[in-house]
Amino acid sequence: MDTSVWNQLLGLLIHNIPALLLLLTLILTWKKPLIAGIFFIALAVALSLFWGTYEELTTFMVFTVPMLATGILFIVAKYLKPGH
Repeated sequence: MDTSVWNQLLGLLIHNIPALLLLLTLILTWKKPLIAGIFFIALAVALSLFWGTYEELTTFMVFTVPMLATGILFIVAKYLKPGH
């Protein structure tokens, strides 16, 4: 590329925003599965609407469905936990 190192780093950061949001959500909600599930489902919906992953099945299956599944599994884990 014919751009500066700073522009390349900025591009890398921008492309990693979704992964960083997922990591931040996971770190902040790890001990609270119900909240984690809600946040992951909300992020999946936001991703689908913002980036239009709902428009193509393959893109939807690769990017949105894993986040939805993660959210659902967190919620299921909350209710399967002994002592609930």
